Amino acid sequence: MFLYFGVTISTLYILKPVRSSLFLTAYGADSLRYAYVGEGIFLVLVTFAYVKLSKLFPRKNILLSAITIFFAVNTFLFWFLFRIGFIKGFTYLFYVWVAVYSSTIVTQFWMLANDIFNPQEAKRLFGFVISGGSLGGILGGLLTHRFAERIGTENLLLLSGFLLCLCVFLINTIWKCERGRFDEEEDIKEISYSTTRLRDKSTWKLFLGSRYPLLIAALVMIAKIASTVVDNQFGSVVEHSIPGMDAKTAFLGGFFALLNGVSFFMQFVIASYSLRLLGIGISLLLLPIGLSVGAGFSIFMPVLGVAAAVKIYDGSMNYSINQISKEILYLPIPSRTRYRIKPLIDMLAYRVSKTAAGFLIILSTLLLGIPDEKLGVLVL
Repeated sequence: MFLYFGVTISTLYILKPVRSSLFLTAYGADSLRYAYVGEGIFLVLVTFAYVKLSKLFPRKNILLSAITIFFAVNTFLFWFLFRIGFIKGFTYLFYVWVAVYSSTIVTQFWMLANDIFNPQEAKRLFGFVISGGSLGGILGGLLTHRFAERIGTENLLLLSGFLLCLCVFLINTIWKCERGRFDEEEDIKEISYSTTRLRDKSTWKLFLGSRYPLLIAALVMIAKIASTVVDNQFGSVVEHSIPGMDAKTAFLGGFFALLNGVSFFMQFVIASYSLRLLGIGISLLLLPIGLSVGAGFSIFMPVLGVAAAVKIYDGSMNYSINQISKEILYLPIPSRTRYRIKPLIDMLAYRVSKTAAGFLIILSTLLLGIPDEKLGVLVL
């Protein structure tokens, strides 16, 4: 699981700098808000398709493998289109596609992790397991930083495609090792979960019929709206501070390597202590408190250093303490129910929040005249 998450996240931190540099070069940071809106709309269709597929595949390794292969093929297709000159024509679609890829591939990992670990194991081991993701992010960022200007931004897509093929092998290896345990854990959860009878209802009734998943969704959505505003503010500062597409790609690759280095320290050293000593509730408060402080500074000092620091805090907390705390909240839910509810929250609600943030940024900039580099006021 450590290796699987590491390879998965390394692909993401190759694709993210490629996506951002292509988009900023072609359209500029002013157009990011419209891409955010498009993400949520497109992901509505993707999420419902994913939920339908999850019902058709009783063996979840086949579902996870098929989706991963689909994304690998897409990656090679985008590389071909960009190489033959369709960069501006497909950059919007690629931006939205990377967002869908990010939500889906990470959600798949956590669904598999939720199947394998019980709550006691999760508090002890989740920090170690997801630190593999930060190491993968460091690797992906460093590869992007090193090779973007040597081989060109578009050619980095080939590397992501090959790494995704490796993920398919790892998924099936994990499934083969843990197959018997899945059934045992599911039997225990089906008996203990108070809403087991709901599993035969529609996905929406499962989701809306219980206060518990609605509260998890609220946590996810509020955090994502704030993170989206931080991302737009950071993108605006990068656009005005660093000239040239390949130079932006290289900078973003190095930046994301640093972000994942901080995340690795948080996951490997801080997260397990935070969860054991402070508990899940207080651990979930660390992100909004720290982000509020950072956003306040960014309003008065809208420079690259401050914007980068706020982005690092937001990203490192979201990928460590906040992420682990949120995932532990899913563990009491039976696997069959979780495979239907979790995509609604982590994919649909997550991206609907980004769409809402896009509309919020549009209204704030057009009606209130708030410049992109001072969007920290919205985070507050």
